Amino acid sequence: MDVTTDSPPLALAELTDGQRRGGVCAYCGTPVSNRTAVDLGTRLDADGIRIFPRAHPDCVEVAR
Repeated sequence: MDVTTDSPPLALAELTDGQRRGGVCAYCGTPVSNRTAVDLGTRLDADGIRIFPRAHPDCVEVAR
């Protein structure tokens, strides 16, 4: 289950397509599970495109 959290800042311009879609962790770049992924919230990149980053719970804690 996704859980929205106050996530640490992301370098949106540096995210890969997979990270932007939420298929891989926004911090470490490895696949995320739908059961454990942390929803980092919908965001707008510099071009105004919506992105949907998600992360592993452990990666969010390390990034804080």
